[in-house]
Amino acid sequence: MRQMHEGQVVTSPDLVTRLLSGQFPGWLRPEITLVKSFGTDHDIYRVGDDLCVRLPKIEWATAQADKERRWLPPLANRLPVRVPRQLGIGAPAEGYPFRWSVCEWIHGSDANRARVDLDRLADDLAAFVTALSNIATTGAPLRPAGARGCPLSEVDDAVRRSIAALGNDRATDEVRHLWDESLGAAAWSGKEVWVH
Repeated sequence: MRQMHEGQVVTSPDLVTRLLSGQFPGWLRPEITLVKSFGTDHDIYRVGDDLCVRLPKIEWATAQADKERRWLPPLANRLPVRVPRQLGIGAPAEGYPFRWSVCEWIHGSDANRARVDLDRLADDLAAFVTALSNIATTGAPLRPAGARGCPLSEVDDAVRRSIAALGNDRATDEVRHLWDESLGAAAWSGKEVWVH
């Protein structure tokens, strides 16, 4: 399997079995499968029909389990869709170096792989984003510089390095032009809001 990050931890169904056996044996199920995902910071394993295990792939993602424990319950009560419920946080073990979590599995279809009503999906997504952005961020963790939702100027150097790594051709020039154009867009002037 191709790794996305330098220093990324390799996971497997066998690792999930060992972690659950040692820390949450009551949640061990015979069927453990990797969920094909576009996620960048966790491997997610479906455990039986009702659970999933989230394993951070990289050190910088390890604080997410604690944030999810703190913030998912109050957010879930204010959102128009089901939000996964975290059931437990596991400790590093079995050669795996990070804290990890067990969550309930929410049944549904991946919009990238299933036939969906795109108009309904757009309406549902708009309702979710609207509800999320209207929830006060009082007490929420501060957004680190350069993190998701930041002003584009905070990531300008990193994006320019990535564009330079593409080489020099017409397509790269177009990407550079589009990035410059994006930097010219007005920055968000409102209060910080929840984003994913």
